[in-house]
Amino acid sequence: MANNAKRRTSSALENGAEALADLPSEALDVIKDIIQEVRDETLDLIESGRAQVSGLEKSAEGMIRQNPLQSVCIALGVGCVVGLLMRRR
Repeated sequence: MANNAKRRTSSALENGAEALADLPSEALDVIKDIIQEVRDETLDLIESGRAQVSGLEKSAEGMIRQNPLQSVCIALGVGCVVGLLMRRR
């Protein structure tokens, strides 16, 4: 999912840069710099999000390993609630 977002962002930014080729070179340089900064910030945010998700995954896995019976009961309860909600539709 993150790789897909990275590809879409890079592709959109590259397409936008190509469309601006008719502008004067100074303006084009400024716009390219801005586009590069936005691209870099976007990639940093994607990496940050990936790190946060990884941390949450490890935390959840640790809790499940510490309390396996409680985890199974919670999963069963959530499954029942989702099943009841889906059945009402």
